[in-house]
Amino acid sequence: MELRLMLASLWMFSVVEIAEGKCRRIKYTRFADDKELLNHTIAVIGWTVNDLSLCMAKCFQETQDCVSFNFCSTPNGWKECRLLNSSHFKNESFLVERKGCEYYTSESTCSSSPCVKNATCIPHMPRDPKPYSCICPEGFKGQSCHIDINECAQSGICHVNATCTNMPGKYNCTCKLGFQGDGNQCKDIDECTTGSHTCHAQATCHNTAGSYSCYCKLGYTGDGKSCSPFDPACSGYSNLTDQTRNVNSGVASPPKCDTAIGESTWYRFLSPAGVRMPTSCTPADRCGATATGWLNGQHPTVEQGVVDRTVCFNWNSNCCFGQKTIKVRNCAGGFYTYKFKRVNPCLRYCATN
Repeated sequence: MELRLMLASLWMFSVVEIAEGKCRRIKYTRFADDKELLNHTIAVIGWTVNDLSLCMAKCFQETQDCVSFNFCSTPNGWKECRLLNSSHFKNESFLVERKGCEYYTSESTCSSSPCVKNATCIPHMPRDPKPYSCICPEGFKGQSCHIDINECAQSGICHVNATCTNMPGKYNCTCKLGFQGDGNQCKDIDECTTGSHTCHAQATCHNTAGSYSCYCKLGYTGDGKSCSPFDPACSGYSNLTDQTRNVNSGVASPPKCDTAIGESTWYRFLSPAGVRMPTSCTPADRCGATATGWLNGQHPTVEQGVVDRTVCFNWNSNCCFGQKTIKVRNCAGGFYTYKFKRVNPCLRYCATN
């Protein structure tokens, strides 16, 4: 590496070839007479340097370390060249009075600290399109290192089961809910094994990636977080939806009968049939039948559970021509279910809205 020095009106140029083929530029300015900067000496050169230009050259040869110097007269008539690694810009309180001293400081395109985020500034020669270059610290970019790099925009920066959070000059990876690790590696948490699940005591826990599922055990019903004993009246019923069962429907041709209705099955009325049995005498020739069945008594409350009720059938001007004892249940969901008995002759259970 070749180093040549030139002095012109207190400008010092370093023709040091570097990788980019650029040069460094430094200007030394006589800042103050009869003053010196203390506490930052890196070298003191005595009688061998009796000329300002040589002192300036010595400071320049220090490259990055020497940024200012004191050039002082001594009692024996020689000059003292004191090289400094700081300047009054950063340490103004150390600039003190001393008769016979001249304080010089260096200036460059980096003197104004154009690089931010603690970046390293490299000054360029005037002919360079860019006055300086900034060596940015990790996480920043741009001419002055003022642009934060969004690492989270890069694919795969964090584990697939982690969330990336961008921060000034850095980023953070955090494992998602249901996973554990440092964000670069995230392992599924088996909530079923660790006992951190919220499944009901009568439910089975099934671990999944990042989560878990709960299933009520046999004989219980619910969402797994809440399980109650299986109630066939309110959970295992069949629906009756035939519109002809409604009390507003006339007799069908041929008339419909409940001679084959399942006696071990719970039934629920749903629209368009209706939603419950009528509790007053139903006119004959309705509900698709000639003999119409109605509930002779009130529906039970939820607290009463399963109750027995009498169903009367209206036929031949007799509101209770035939009777059957059935079971009725008021379910917590706000509906009723019924366990019917088969009928003979052709009778039918009715529904109303």
